[in-house]
Amino acid sequence: MAWVEKRGTRFRVRLRMPDGTVTTDSSHDLRADAVIRAKEIDVEAARDTYIDPRGGRIPLADWVPIWEATHQAGPATWAAYRSHILPALGRLPLVDIRRQHVKTLAVTLGKRLSPRSVADVIMVLSMVLQEAVEDRRVPFNPCRGVRIPKGIRAERPHATAEQVAAIVARQARTSDGLLILTAAYTGMRWGELTGLTRDNVDLTRQHPRAP
Repeated sequence: MAWVEKRGTRFRVRLRMPDGTVTTDSSHDLRADAVIRAKEIDVEAARDTYIDPRGGRIPLADWVPIWEATHQAGPATWAAYRSHILPALGRLPLVDIRRQHVKTLAVTLGKRLSPRSVADVIMVLSMVLQEAVEDRRVPFNPCRGVRIPKGIRAERPHATAEQVAAIVARQARTSDGLLILTAAYTGMRWGELTGLTRDNVDLTRQHPRAP
């Protein structure tokens, strides 16, 4: 049976495990929240679904060798783990790895890897964390449902005012220079530019002429 203890200004939920040891499940700002969690633990224990929080406090870097002992992984899997997963998440306890950690990793990798490569890395992470779920160390796999970014397009370059002026200066015909200036400072598409006539603009008021 779980109970609530006050610890400083917070309230922690304590329980005795089957091996006789006493552990802390969680800590709360309000006693009411701690009481609710204690009741939840009693229900989970009765249904044999309670997850000992101590199992999830192992860092990912320490859990993977345990996982490795009962799984066969190829060189590509280990390369993905050592190059991308371990540096980013290795220090975190399993229970502290959140969905946002996984999404942040995917976005970061997407800036320098192909979408397929990113998907392979997240798949390895998901495989490792799913085993932690099956081992009842964590209640869920944070990788589930995470969408892999399709890649980030590089921003299209834009000419500076000086570059535009230099291009215009190299044109033999004045009309070509005017066309370049119009394109540079209005953002009009080629079809709009070629269809533009003198009657379409009011140079005095400096705006398009109403039809």
